[in-house]
Amino acid sequence: MTKPWERNWETASEKPKPWERQWAKGEAESSGEGSSMPLAASAPLEFMGAVNRGATELVDFIAGAVPNAVAYTAGSDWRMPRLTDALEAGTAGNFMEEGLSKDVVREAGEVIPAAASAGGMLRQAAARLPQFGASSESAAAGVIREVGKTSSAADIGLGAASGAGSELGGEAGEYVGGEYGRQVGGMLGALALPVAGTAAATNLARKPAAIPRGVLADENGVTREGARLAVQGKIEPAQLKGALDTVEQKARNKVFSEVGVKPTRAQLTRNADDFREQQEAGKYSGAIRGALEEQDSVLTRRVNELASRTGGASREAHEAGYAIEDVITRRALDDDALASNLYQKANEIAGGQPKVLLKGFNKLLKDSMTSDDATNGVLKAIKGRLQRKGLLLDQTPSGINSAGMSEKHARLTPKQVEREVRQLINEYWDSTSGVGRRILNQLKDAVDKDVFTSTGDDFYKEARAAFEQSRKSLEAVKKHNFWKNEKSVVKQILEGRVAPEDIFNRLVVGKGGKVDDLSLLKNYLNSGSGEAGKAAWNDLRAQTLVHLRDRATKALATNQRGERTFNGVEFRKAIEGIGKPKLRQILSAEELEALESIAKVGELRIPVPGTALGDGPTSVAVNSLKESLGIIERASLKLLELGYKGRRAKGVLDAEIIDMPAIPTTEAGKSLAPLVGALDVVNQ
Repeated sequence: MTKPWERNWETASEKPKPWERQWAKGEAESSGEGSSMPLAASAPLEFMGAVNRGATELVDFIAGAVPNAVAYTAGSDWRMPRLTDALEAGTAGNFMEEGLSKDVVREAGEVIPAAASAGGMLRQAAARLPQFGASSESAAAGVIREVGKTSSAADIGLGAASGAGSELGGEAGEYVGGEYGRQVGGMLGALALPVAGTAAATNLARKPAAIPRGVLADENGVTREGARLAVQGKIEPAQLKGALDTVEQKARNKVFSEVGVKPTRAQLTRNADDFREQQEAGKYSGAIRGALEEQDSVLTRRVNELASRTGGASREAHEAGYAIEDVITRRALDDDALASNLYQKANEIAGGQPKVLLKGFNKLLKDSMTSDDATNGVLKAIKGRLQRKGLLLDQTPSGINSAGMSEKHARLTPKQVEREVRQLINEYWDSTSGVGRRILNQLKDAVDKDVFTSTGDDFYKEARAAFEQSRKSLEAVKKHNFWKNEKSVVKQILEGRVAPEDIFNRLVVGKGGKVDDLSLLKNYLNSGSGEAGKAAWNDLRAQTLVHLRDRATKALATNQRGERTFNGVEFRKAIEGIGKPKLRQILSAEELEALESIAKVGELRIPVPGTALGDGPTSVAVNSLKESLGIIERASLKLLELGYKGRRAKGVLDAEIIDMPAIPTTEAGKSLAPLVGALDVVNQ
């Protein structure tokens, strides 16, 4: 490419642009090394020569990496040199020609050291630099116009009004440079638009993204670290890769994806520095705090969805218990109805003849009298009524009953037993205690056994088998000869030994609840109890998941969304508190797998040891003090760093890789054209 000062403008068919004419003039009057640099480059360099070293990185970014990214996006081969090298040349003695421009630059340079802040630099830059580029061609405006297919002024205006300008250029720019700083910030946001895309640029500061070291740009723009390294030529091709660098990171990302949670960089890398940075940023309202709160919402929502899919009602624990008790009680009444039908059948088979001798019942009643006080006197009352009716055998060797009848004459018909004995026992059901109900059930079982054995094994065998199976479902599994829990939880509920409001806590959460109890209850409710039984079991399943959710979100404080934090530690503790064996009885394999994925995400969100407080509990106060005093080290980087931490912490997996190799500094004259032109448009 022919350089401006190498062209013969007298014979050229096109007219030189003003800045090219000045450039050619400066080169023609110079003589090799030590000569003055072209106006478009020398003016800013003269100005920057008086600025403190902390401003260099800002200039490298604004006047180097961003225009290069714009040019790359536009498909241009043009690249800007490293401004650091150009600055060194400018401070070595390659100064501007004498005149108004140099006076302005010198004046700005004299003001900057006194201000000793980025605010002073930005104010002077915005006020002075446009004068030097008022007549120059705006390369940046041309690129933006080409990419966005709109006018350069409109694009820059959009950048200033959108998140890029209002958030980064407005808040940060105004912070370090007042109103002029806002204008420069708007210019920076506008230059980032072609790289980020309009939608992403709108959220440049509000929705930043994490960048692995070495990556130059992401969906929200060019990163400060990546741009600086690229301009300095320190990035090797092998370093230009996505965020998922290791197998472990990819595995963690898969866990997050399965649950539908977007991870942060720290959660994928498990790096202490990343977590410290994330936790510190999370102390302030902004992108990273919003991302963490969104994770809380998603995890809570996933558990709620699991509970909803069980088909049960997500109610309070005591309500699930009442539903279970209701089903068991109703089924007990059905069993009584079945027993009544069997008694009728037995009576028909016996031909109305007295064949039933209540030996087993009589013995059990006598043996149980020692517990009469615990039954509120019910046993004594039953015994007295039966004695008065002459229906109790006197347990004496003579075999004479209380009415003076021999055993032979004490036999009853099945119908008499049902009406005179069984129904009598039921009358006392509501008058006794839990212990009393347990004994009454035992007495009824003894009566039934006496009736069925007295009428023979060959009669109504099928009906009796159904009745026996129903009663058998109430009994606990006897694991060995020393097994003490002879009464199943179903029978305990029926007998009032377990209050409805305690059923869930006792069976599911409590240590006393056994897997066998849950298995028996599950089978009892799902087999022979109809739709009501299945619904009651599903209520218990839903309540289990609600319990896990409540444990994870038990903190009373809520965020700005009105939601509670999802605590991964508490969620895992709640799962282990119930235990996997019980959960296998309550939940399906698919539900357990989904639950485990949620738990893993909750654990991956937990900061590594020593980083939970970020920079420490006093960091917010210290930072506020530093800002109030204006003592911000290298304040010229504040404009870029505000959004950078959020971008880095939040995490974006599909980072755009932009390779911007350094080129020789011989074209330094073009290097500041985009900056000058853009500033010119901003201030129009």
